[in-house]
Amino acid sequence: MLRSLNCPVAKILAIHDRGFEAQKADSDIAKGLKAQLLLAKSARVMLMANIWTERGLVNRSIETIYDIIFVETGLTSLPAAVFVKFDLYEGSSITTPEGDNIVLIIPIKRT
Repeated sequence: MLRSLNCPVAKILAIHDRGFEAQKADSDIAKGLKAQLLLAKSARVMLMANIWTERGLVNRSIETIYDIIFVETGLTSLPAAVFVKFDLYEGSSITTPEGDNIVLIIPIKRT
């Protein structure tokens, strides 16, 4: 599906800072986090956690990636932020020139 978007795909690798055991952990142990994530602009993605249920940022919501922002630090492969267009979000957002309301999602840590 990502290839059909005809745009670059970002390969984002999880950062394991708890040694080899963390690298071997499956997504159930890591609270749903995958070892690798592929993202691209305009890709449909599913939110895998309740972030803000009162505003509609809930687990299993299907949304669209608007943009991915990387900051070159040389220390991480994680994006600084992913801008996502949520279909049912009811809170503060950024309005794009096209009139879409998008929400900034930042990397999270799981232990």
